[in-house]
Amino acid sequence: MDSTAESVRPIEVTACMCAEGACTSGRAGHTLLPIQERVAAASPSGWRDALVGRTDARGWIELVLLENDRRVWVWSHHSGAIRTGTPVALHRAAGVVSVPGGIASVLVRD
Repeated sequence: MDSTAESVRPIEVTACMCAEGACTSGRAGHTLLPIQERVAAASPSGWRDALVGRTDARGWIELVLLENDRRVWVWSHHSGAIRTGTPVALHRAAGVVSVPGGIASVLVRD
């Protein structure tokens, strides 16, 4: 396990200004854009299997990549639907996470 990964904390994201239940922002982590779906479909080798390590009330999700135990933080307006321990897949280039039932746009913290 990488010791530096544990010392990294998620960056702050300003509160979402979307109306309750109706996110219309095209920014990363909000509404899934058609281009994100196309990029993910056109590059299947970009998917990385992961488990949700933890989530927080600000919308940050810690993903633990199965191939190397590396931790990746992502932010999603829809993080409340993603639970700790859930198997997911991250497509960094497309900015999406595949979850049971569909895919969600995410902001990947580099």
